[in-house]
Amino acid sequence: MNPIVSGLFQSIQHAGKANSATGLKEGQILSGKILKLYPNNTASVRVGSQTVQAQLEASLTLGKSYLFQVQGGKQRLNLKVLTEQSVQASGRGIEHLIAQLGLKLTKEHKLLLENLLSRSIPFKKSELSQAVQLLKQSTDTSKAVKVLMQIFERQLPVRPSTYYALLAREASSLTMQLSELSNTLNQKGSLSSTEQKLLHSLSLLSGGKEVGSLKAAASATIINDLSKGSKASFDVLVKAGTVKAEAFPVFREEWLNRAQKANIPLTGNLTAIEAERSLAQQKLPEVQGESLKQLLDRQIPLNSKEWKALDQWIAGLRKAIEGSANSSPATVNRFHFSDQYLFKNRTFDKIVRGLENYTSSQMNELRDTALNLLKDQKNLNASMNAKLGGFIQELQNFLSKQLTHSEKQVLYRWVSSMSTDGGTSIGKNQSMLANMHMLLQHSGIHDEAGIQAMMNQNTNVQQEVSLKGWLLNYLNDTPEIVKGDRFQQMIHLLNGIQLTAHSEQNQMTQLSFVFPGNMLGSDSDIHMNVEGRKNEKGEIDPDTCHILFYLDLDRLEETVIDMNIHERHVSLSIYNMSPDKVVLTSSMKESLSDGLEKLGYQLKSIQVHPMDSTPSTNQIGASISDSQRFKGVDLRI
Repeated sequence: MNPIVSGLFQSIQHAGKANSATGLKEGQILSGKILKLYPNNTASVRVGSQTVQAQLEASLTLGKSYLFQVQGGKQRLNLKVLTEQSVQASGRGIEHLIAQLGLKLTKEHKLLLENLLSRSIPFKKSELSQAVQLLKQSTDTSKAVKVLMQIFERQLPVRPSTYYALLAREASSLTMQLSELSNTLNQKGSLSSTEQKLLHSLSLLSGGKEVGSLKAAASATIINDLSKGSKASFDVLVKAGTVKAEAFPVFREEWLNRAQKANIPLTGNLTAIEAERSLAQQKLPEVQGESLKQLLDRQIPLNSKEWKALDQWIAGLRKAIEGSANSSPATVNRFHFSDQYLFKNRTFDKIVRGLENYTSSQMNELRDTALNLLKDQKNLNASMNAKLGGFIQELQNFLSKQLTHSEKQVLYRWVSSMSTDGGTSIGKNQSMLANMHMLLQHSGIHDEAGIQAMMNQNTNVQQEVSLKGWLLNYLNDTPEIVKGDRFQQMIHLLNGIQLTAHSEQNQMTQLSFVFPGNMLGSDSDIHMNVEGRKNEKGEIDPDTCHILFYLDLDRLEETVIDMNIHERHVSLSIYNMSPDKVVLTSSMKESLSDGLEKLGYQLKSIQVHPMDSTPSTNQIGASISDSQRFKGVDLRI
């Protein structure tokens, strides 16, 4: 990444962050600066990256920096003063600190302490010693220090596995790694079963030819689902309109017979290529690609609260049809509450675009009519009864086509194969969406979380083996592979992506992803960061958040897209080394605006800037709430 581009990307990423509450841990050492002194021996202290209120039990000087160690307390954490004199992050100050901590005076200790203190990053003495050992083994000191600072900053365990994972995340390209490993396997004369499945997993993420045709991908997924007792594939076909819901027993028997006839083991890990080869002599039903594309286009993002509100709202509509005898005050209140919730969250805007026979104005008219009928306890005339009944029927038909999480995974898998299947055309937006989901679903970055979830729920549902899983199987089968091999590097890279994918600070959450550039025809990775306030479920609030993309495109080259969302109003800033190349036509803006409206958002503005123009914190952080003002006392010094 160009240094100018890298600097801009990082400045935008950090500018929107709010300070967190005290996330300090007992035993940590950190520098702090006395910002303000207040009556009753209280002070405002800058500790680490936070500004906190502290109760002073030591004599400290305004404006000076000190070194503190975090100690546990009954009601709040305590900061013990380690140095009575102002701390300097260089020279004799560092040497004095090393001696005070009982450490050897080495260049590694000095270098790490200088970086930790200058960046106000908390650390423990034991962690510092472990970091020194890793730094000594490094062949690139500057890169090693950068990675170690990330480990301390994220408060990750300081150990070799973490270090090598973040080092790979920093230095490796996911796009290039996928390509190189695929080429390595393709160049071998013959492949073992594990190598074949590994090659298939690599192709799933990179869009290689080993993904197989749509028919082969569907066959493999259906057999895998049935072997695990799942009917997700069948339900997708039902919602796509290609099979009848009542046909499942026959459907299941036919496909299990096909698998048995082809001697396919029901392990749940059949690949598309294996299915294509094993079932070549059997006549398989066609999978309608157009029906799947239409099903994907009809999907809208609805959270659990929206679904609950929709159920209450539809129940209210039915009460309005039934007549006055059923419209109690509680019914009216539930309908009104759910109606206002859905309106405020623009759920109606998302739904109406999926309805063929109703516009927004017609839907609003029906909403008002239903509410007035419930309030006034009047019976419907025949005409209005037919209107409301027809609306409910079309609405429920549309909602019945919405997919569950497991069903979406199946659909994205099939749509991904359509992008490499010469017989089926697919739009770029559908292909990119499917490929992004394929990375999240099949890379293995969620393997440990999935296993933990099964343990918590005391279930034993077999997980599909991911790319990381097949890499580990391959390394177990190939003991002669040396340290630093490409296959090991890919595991480190996936672990690095996993470790940096999620971070939290107080009420803020940040997600960071890397996607293969091939989905945009690029040889460089696509970087995507999302940050915003947490809602009551602990998830990023989609109404107010900040999304950042880094792209290296064929014609535009390196481009940063900064998307600020404030109360569902979207402001886009595009940064490019040659902004004149970025030509935004009216049709492009209209298409973008329509696409956002379909999701319940409104386009507010689009601006193009040269890459070397650094945006101000106020501009970037407009969608994020200001740093919280701490009340009371957080720490005692």
